[in-house]
Amino acid sequence: RGSLLKRVNPAYSSQICQNCGWVHANNRKGDKFKCLFCGHGAASDWMAALEILRRENDPDIFLWTPKEQVKTLLTQKFRRRLEHWDFPFSASQSDWVLVRRAFGDDFVDGILQISTQS
Repeated sequence: RGSLLKRVNPAYSSQICQNCGWVHANNRKGDKFKCLFCGHGAASDWMAALEILRRENDPDIFLWTPKEQVKTLLTQKFRRRLEHWDFPFSASQSDWVLVRRAFGDDFVDGILQISTQS
């Protein structure tokens, strides 16, 4: 009977997509969330709540991890998912403009070649 309160680091929790892991400030517009990479949409508070639940077991992000480091860690995780194309959708369904800005054309072109071969 009762609740367990566990504090977690909330940095970027309302800007990260639960479908693909892309973090961007423009993923959230008020109470609506729509990922700029994969197009996944939901209520922004729902997406943030899911991320907070996930963070409870994240071995890399601690309560007092600086927010800049949190963003770096989240971006690295997204990049690893890109490298192995660990997504429930095809590369052709994604918007690559911001990803190209973040990681560069050569990286994205390599990912696109890999994802179309598999």
